[in-house]
Amino acid sequence: MDDRMRSMSDAARRAADEAQEIAARTAAHAQARAGDLGERGRDLAAEAGDRLARATDRLAEAGEPLAEWAEEARRYVRTHPVQAVALTVGLGFLLGKLMRRG
Repeated sequence: MDDRMRSMSDAARRAADEAQEIAARTAAHAQARAGDLGERGRDLAAEAGDRLARATDRLAEAGEPLAEWAEEARRYVRTHPVQAVALTVGLGFLLGKLMRRG
C-alpha cells in the first residue's frame, strides 16, 4: 500500500510541476503579447497625434478662435494619447454610420 501511495504522490508532484511550467510559459507569452500591444497602441497614438497636428495646423491658419481650439486639442492629445485615439476611432465610426445612411 505504501508503494502505491508513494507512486500516486510522485505522479501528483509531476503533474503539479508540469502545471507550474505551463503556467510560467503562458505568463511569459501573455507578457510578451501585452508588450506588443502596448507598443502598437503607442504607435497609433503617435500617428493620431501627428494627424491631429496636421489638421489643427490647417485650422489654425483659418483664424484666431480656431487657433486656440487647435492648441487645446494638441495639448489634450499630448497628455491623453490613448483617449485621443479612442475618441478618434469613435468619431470615425459615428461619421461612417451617418454617411452610410445618407
